[in-house]
Amino acid sequence: MGTINRNADCPCGSGKKYKKCCMGTAAVDPIASIKAEDVSSGWRKESRGREQDNDIDRFIIQGQDQLDKQDYQGACLAWSRVWDQFLLRLTPAMTSCDETVAIYDGSFYLNNWMQDYCAALHHQALTDDAMAKTGASFCSLVLLQFTAENDLLRENFQTSLGEFHYLAGEPSKGEKVLLDLIAERPHRSAGYAYLSDMLGNPRFNTDRETPQDLPRAIAVLEQGLAYPVEDAEDFDLEKRLDSFRETEED
Repeated sequence: MGTINRNADCPCGSGKKYKKCCMGTAAVDPIASIKAEDVSSGWRKESRGREQDNDIDRFIIQGQDQLDKQDYQGACLAWSRVWDQFLLRLTPAMTSCDETVAIYDGSFYLNNWMQDYCAALHHQALTDDAMAKTGASFCSLVLLQFTAENDLLRENFQTSLGEFHYLAGEPSKGEKVLLDLIAERPHRSAGYAYLSDMLGNPRFNTDRETPQDLPRAIAVLEQGLAYPVEDAEDFDLEKRLDSFRETEED
């Protein structure tokens, strides 16, 4: 899989950015002729090797161009089709992204793209419960498929899964995911930070008619700091704790 940054100068010497020149294939003008309705019909379903990779690349690029325009819905539309294509080709033996080279050897790192897709889904899920359920399904499938991936990637998808459940109006499911993460990785801050936000941040409860639980949010953070976790500063656990305590006193 390629390693050239999409915003870097194209190695062909054209003077253009890689994403606007040879990204995906030296012969492709990215996105210029791709329309939203083409996403479902543009796949060469019988293609193999480089042609198949080009199909995937061009729709990944379409989603990235939509992100550049802050069109998160458009990015999610393009990238949902990309994910559908991966699901058709993944096998149980492919437990890490490196092992997917047999079905995709294109211009993007699969693990990076999956996290970009997750971020776009999250942005939409803040105002769209249906997109939150799509995000939860996506994260669940990634975690089930890529069991041998590095701990950080799996941690990122576990926290996102918990958050998507909360945003979808499924707080008990979200809480279970995050409590399981804390049990599995008690030395890491992510589970404590995300669970405390789900319990105490108005964005995840007051606005969605779920009870805000500041005492539990405070208790979760105190638990993490007392362990103690190794990366408390990375997640501002103490600042979160101070904020929730101040809110509870008001």
